[in-house]
Formats: sequence, C-alpha cells, structure tokens
Amino acid sequence: MDSFQLNQEIAYLGLVGNLRKEYCIRFIRKKQQFFKELTGQQEETLTANSETLSCYKGCSRCCSLFIGASVQEAEAIVYYLYQNEDKLQRFLETYPVWREKVRASGDLFRKPTAGDKSIGDLAAYARLKIPCPFLQDDACSIYEVRPFVCAGLIVTTPPEWCDPKHPKHSKRKRYIISDSALADRTFYWKNLEKPVWSFMPIMVYDILEQGMRGIPGISRMGDLLSRYIYDPDVQDVIRRYEKPSV
Repeated sequence: MDSFQLNQEIAYLGLVGNLRKEYCIRFIRKKQQFFKELTGQQEETLTANSETLSCYKGCSRCCSLFIGASVQEAEAIVYYLYQNEDKLQRFLETYPVWREKVRASGDLFRKPTAGDKSIGDLAAYARLKIPCPFLQDDACSIYEVRPFVCAGLIVTTPPEWCDPKHPKHSKRKRYIISDSALADRTFYWKNLEKPVWSFMPIMVYDILEQGMRGIPGISRMGDLLSRYIYDPDVQDVIRRYEKPSV
C-alpha cells in the first residue's frame, strides 16, 4: 500500500475531512492577508529608520535556518502541496536527502512539548548550512504558504553578514515577526489548549506519510482521529487500498 497516495486521497473526505479542507483554505487566505499587512509594516519601519531591505529573490541565506512552524501551518502546507502535485513530488524526493544530512549532524533539535518554541540548538544548526527541502533554485517553492517566521525575518545589513561564519554576523540587523502572529490556537476540530510547534519540514513529511496520525498533538484532540478514520467515505477508500489485487 502506498501510504502517501492513500493519505492524499482520503485527506479531505467525510465530516472531518471537509472541516479540515475548509479550515486550510481559510487559514491560507488569512495568512496571505497577514503577509500583505506585514510587508506594509516592514516598509514603514525601514522608511522610519532610513534603512534599505537587503533581502531579494534569489537570496537563500536564511533558508538553511532551523524553521519551526505551528501545526496549523503544517496542515496548510500539506493542503497546498496536494493542490500542486509537482511541488509535492519534488519535496518527497528532496526530503530523504535533507533528513539524512540533519540526522548525520546529530539531530540538533528535540521534539517540543505543546507551547514550547525552544526546539534545539539554533546557532549550531545554522552553521551546518543545510538548505531547506522546499528550496528550489534559491527560491522557496511554498512561498505563498511559507511559515510566519520565514515571512517575518528581514535584514538591513549586507546579505553576506547573514552567514554564521562571517566576522560581522553578530552585528547584522534584522527584524523578526512578533509573537502575536505565532499564538494562534484555532483548529478545525476544536481550539488547541496551547500552540503546538515542531520542526516544519519533518512535521509536514510526517503528515504526508502518516496522514492525520502524523499531526502533532492529535492525542489531545479528543475523538478527532476516530471520527475521521471510521467515516464511511474514508473507510470505502481504505478498503479499496487494502483489497488484494487479483
């Protein structure tokens, strides 16, 4: 059985699946509106401080940082990938190579608890310069739904200062998104007790591979998983996948 194909086919079936799909669509719209507002705020800040943005398309210096994301963002990214098959397949091809590099480095992170955003040795990971598996030709392939922390990080010092090994790295000037955008607890089944965070590429891959079982914090969401798995529409597809070929 191809678990990736099965999970994609049943992702938005049944009662829970429909709620999941509708939530992802709303979340993406809300996020993109936030991005527009954020860009305006960043431009006002730069103007007020007489500074110039150093970030530009094709610069991927920050795309090897340790990127955390909320479970809602991961769900939105999965939905986006399902709507863009070419990007989905590229990620599935790129991820194993990226994951092995991270593992070989000693996995400089730990799985966080709900509400815990301190998930590893960020500085040590940055020095490894392992490109994000969503990076393609020095551009983000999921730019429209990239994590808040990616959209919120801009620098006004020379781009080369962003290199952790550059002698002026500690003097770089950057602006980072406020925590208010990272505290969203809404979800499609019930609101989360606390924000649920994890390492973004791993969380996205786990959901693609394991389906809803791969969602962090699923055990704390009541009967969400059982209501989803045992929905008649979902069961019909699962039985078809489990039926032995003649």
